[in-house]
Amino acid sequence: MARISFGNTWWGKKWLDALARTDYSNRLPRGMSYARKGSVKQLSILGNRVEASVQGSRRTPYKVEISLTAFNATQQKAVVESIAGNPLLLSHLLIRKLPPALLDEFEARKVPLFPKSWGDIGAQCSCPDWAACCKHIAAVIYMIANEIDKNPFILFDLHEFDLFKALEKKGFKTEKQAALIPDVKDFLLKTHPEKHAGAIDIDLASLDFTTLEKTPGALAGLLPESPLFYPEKDFRLILERFLNTAAKETTRLLASWDGLEAPLDLFTALDVSLGADLHVESIDLTTIDKQFSYSSDETLLELLSMLYRLPRKQLHSHHRGALVLSLAAHLVLTSLKNGAILPEMLAVKDGYRMRWLPAMLTPEIRTLFEAICVLTPADLIRKPQLSIEEQVKALCAVFLDTLIRRFSAGKAELNTDHITELFFCGSTWKPSGAFNEKETPGNIALWLSRLHISRKSVVPLLKIEEESEGFSLHLFAEDRADEFSPPVPFKTILSDKKYDDVRLPLLKDVALLTDYVPHIATLLAASGDKTAFFDGEDFVALFFQQLPLLRLLDIPLLLPKGLNKLIRPGISAHVKKSATATSAKSYLSLDAMLNFEWRIALGDELLSADEFRKLTMGARGIVKIKDSFVYLDDKALQKLWKGLEKEPHLSAQDRLRIVLSGEYEGAALHLDDKVRRLIDELLHVRTIAVPKALQADLRGYQQRGFEWLAKNLQIGFGSLIADDMGLGKTIQIITLMLKMKEDGMLEKEPALVVVPTTLLTNWNREIEKFAPKLQVLTYHGSDRKLEVKGKDLILTSYGLVRRDEATFQKQRWAIAILDEAQNIKNPSTAQTRAIKKIKSDLRIAMTGTPVENRLSEYWSIFDFLNKGYLKGEQAFKKEFALPIERNRSLVALERFQKITSPFIIRRLKSDKSIISDLPDKMEMDQYCCLSTDQAALYQNVLDQALEKIKTLTGIERRGLVLQLITSLKQVCNHPSHYLKKSEATPDLSGKAALLMELLSTMEENGEKVIIFTQYREMGELLKTMIREHFSSEALFLHGGVSRKNRDTMVDRFQSEPYTKIMLLSLKAGGTGLNLTAAQNVIHFDLWWNPAVEAQATDRAYRIGQSKNVMVHRLITKGTFEEKIDRMIKDKKELAELAVLSGEKWIGELGDHELRDIFSLGE
Repeated sequence: MARISFGNTWWGKKWLDALARTDYSNRLPRGMSYARKGSVKQLSILGNRVEASVQGSRRTPYKVEISLTAFNATQQKAVVESIAGNPLLLSHLLIRKLPPALLDEFEARKVPLFPKSWGDIGAQCSCPDWAACCKHIAAVIYMIANEIDKNPFILFDLHEFDLFKALEKKGFKTEKQAALIPDVKDFLLKTHPEKHAGAIDIDLASLDFTTLEKTPGALAGLLPESPLFYPEKDFRLILERFLNTAAKETTRLLASWDGLEAPLDLFTALDVSLGADLHVESIDLTTIDKQFSYSSDETLLELLSMLYRLPRKQLHSHHRGALVLSLAAHLVLTSLKNGAILPEMLAVKDGYRMRWLPAMLTPEIRTLFEAICVLTPADLIRKPQLSIEEQVKALCAVFLDTLIRRFSAGKAELNTDHITELFFCGSTWKPSGAFNEKETPGNIALWLSRLHISRKSVVPLLKIEEESEGFSLHLFAEDRADEFSPPVPFKTILSDKKYDDVRLPLLKDVALLTDYVPHIATLLAASGDKTAFFDGEDFVALFFQQLPLLRLLDIPLLLPKGLNKLIRPGISAHVKKSATATSAKSYLSLDAMLNFEWRIALGDELLSADEFRKLTMGARGIVKIKDSFVYLDDKALQKLWKGLEKEPHLSAQDRLRIVLSGEYEGAALHLDDKVRRLIDELLHVRTIAVPKALQADLRGYQQRGFEWLAKNLQIGFGSLIADDMGLGKTIQIITLMLKMKEDGMLEKEPALVVVPTTLLTNWNREIEKFAPKLQVLTYHGSDRKLEVKGKDLILTSYGLVRRDEATFQKQRWAIAILDEAQNIKNPSTAQTRAIKKIKSDLRIAMTGTPVENRLSEYWSIFDFLNKGYLKGEQAFKKEFALPIERNRSLVALERFQKITSPFIIRRLKSDKSIISDLPDKMEMDQYCCLSTDQAALYQNVLDQALEKIKTLTGIERRGLVLQLITSLKQVCNHPSHYLKKSEATPDLSGKAALLMELLSTMEENGEKVIIFTQYREMGELLKTMIREHFSSEALFLHGGVSRKNRDTMVDRFQSEPYTKIMLLSLKAGGTGLNLTAAQNVIHFDLWWNPAVEAQATDRAYRIGQSKNVMVHRLITKGTFEEKIDRMIKDKKELAELAVLSGEKWIGELGDHELRDIFSLGE
């Protein structure tokens, strides 16, 4: 440990000067040694007298008494006049600094603040040493020096003069130490605030966690070095080192979490309990079927990891408390990663503790913090009762304190004494009452107070004004309690009685700011009457070095218009259309038509090198050019000239990306009108006639989508169509295929469409229905052969492209189309690699999920569509995916949208332009195939039943037919349903697998769904599948649910954002329910009674429904389900019969008809 020194300030040294002049110098070294080793056991100041106990060689400590002469009335008056009449002197005293000028003032007025010789000190000791200054007295003198270092007001106390009391009589109301150290008790409320979080009225996507600059150590650098409360080392250096380490450790921690899977659980309840000193007791999170409890540092770290990884798109679905917890975790981690955290000292029972908070003085953090407060329920923390703001602070502190302890563990310099343990180990410090600890809390609080100036109601404000040949600096104050009041001149603050209550605290704060802007001292000394002047070059230091420190402290600054957007010269381009260019046929031909002329950018203006030289000749620093403030720096200018000498090398894709974004390395790009017209012409979507062979009427938005796809096809862009599920992406693609066939584009090479296996049937059905002239080969099954001759379109699955990779590599394709393209989200899988090897210049990807929510996964899709356009995977993650996904950077999102808008289209069912095109209720038949096991079971059940039916007549025969219908329905549902097994594996059933696909897309879009089944047993199987597949619980309302539980289920589905799926047995859910929260209805198995089906659907589609309802009817291809459904639709009399008798009419059919209906088809 470093040796303790004495007299660390000039006034502490001045106090020791009297000791240095004594004749008993041989006592001094031993007195200093006594002081260092702690022999002074007790010390107290009583009026102008110091009483102390010093442990010597005897068992009983020696009694020491030291005194100074009390100030008389004349001296007291002189002291008050000297200080009260000079704001500069007073302000420095308030921050426990003794200005040298004050000593000069006192000496001129004959006020002896310091003893000039030993004779000015009265000293006695009970030891037998005959010297006037024994080693025990010397030890006490040294110890007093250290206390005077910490608080020079002790000098006035030693002259029996209460300076604060005297100043209050002069109209200066002083600030108590309690104001510097808030007490936890002051945060507590008797009841929770009367505010309850309603609907989320803040766009969560607008919360941008990336605008914060990385400044680890910068905030600590605002604090004075070597604070007096820690004489052993420079505590500021310790703090800076720690914040740098913590920022790096946090970055590493987040990198490790980024590689983990996102949690799938939806949280339905939160309970937070804190102790009286705001330490965490427990945080309990509940899902539908589990509860997680967090209290230790280890479990709180797990909680942080989980909250950090919660998918952004699902936050609305969680309990409001879990949402707030996640946002608070992001705020904490972002703040710590960027070094933007601050310690705050709190008074607790019998002592003090330090809590760490995001740096609220940073505007970006404060904006995020305030947004989180708006979302916070009044009772987020169960106990103790706190205001909403204090609840959010308390949660942030819990997380930050956990991380601080983690990052300081095992580091010797961070847990060696009560000060480091207070700051870094979460310890509560209980001062022993020793005299040398008396000033420590106040010194710590004063040291940190400059970081909290901006939280006060009245704060200093600096104003910069433009002068004819430079700038001037003015001092004001801002009343933050009255946002409409103008800044108050500092002269008024000093003279107007209206400001008596804030005058001394404000003077103290201004004095703290002189450490950063020394010119403020000049303004203070003149009582705010004078200004400070700077020419253009001198102003550079103020603008770039000093004012940024005040910005870090969140001190308000008023600058001339234009200084807030100071321009730095950069390189950009004026893009012209080349002389030989006509019109662009593709984006590659566009590049050949563009001529980039590299110039110097001054804001939005481009200058030639000669123009720039003429304008800036002889000018340096911050100067005004063409009504804008420009910073001219020699080093930057040299770099600029070198950059112009060697023009940037850009690929065709680079140039397109730059042109679309409108900027180059942050500088605005200038496009001439001809180039703009060229780009508009290239990207313009023209009206195109729908192919005559299309047997459908496209809705307006579908027509526009088809035209957009055709335009991109023409110019060579790969396209991503990401319309909401149910808006008809498939028919838009089919229309495009017909157009390609019509234009002869499929004559030499067919199109390839790759889809999940569960969608093969649907694609076949859609093509048969809307484009029967398309010649389709479905490449599937054990006897598959890739025979493309005479085919317009080859339809296959992802799995087969991977399995038969060599086969697909031999063929070249007119176009490659991927449905549910998220199947290639992982670029490292064999499936993705096989897909990307497909030989095709034209490519389209389809998905129904929001692109911005999963950018890190969608890079692979973009790479498939337009290879290299969005650079490599790691560069893409750094520039777009992580800023947008994790931190929701609006800047990155806007740039991404600009450069990808030509090849991404996404329309939502909620878009106003779409709603007008949509019916309120849209029904879609979704086809699936039997699995191999299902098909075998289906045939076996059918064969056995038909053999029996042949032998029966009348009511027995009809009964057996109805029994067969039930059995085959169960087989089509899932083999386990028919076999009465509990094995709930979706892959065993084509229908169950299709359901999982549909639910996945609905979950991605945050939509609710009700699923109807006729059978309770099937409902239980589906409930198990959903739990295992989505890690969430589906509600299941069936005939066995009591009225009370039924009402509870309905209420939960209607009101709880995290309750997304409800299963209903058709009879139990067919009547008397209002489930308008659902945007989707799925009929898992069909009743074949249109009236019953419609009645069930109307649980969601009824008065009160504000959204379009998508109705999905799941039908197993090639089975009796498909055939009966087609019969009912084709024959009106059968439909009417079905309404009257349900399925009973089937029992009247003959044996031959029954075999036709029930037998398996293709």
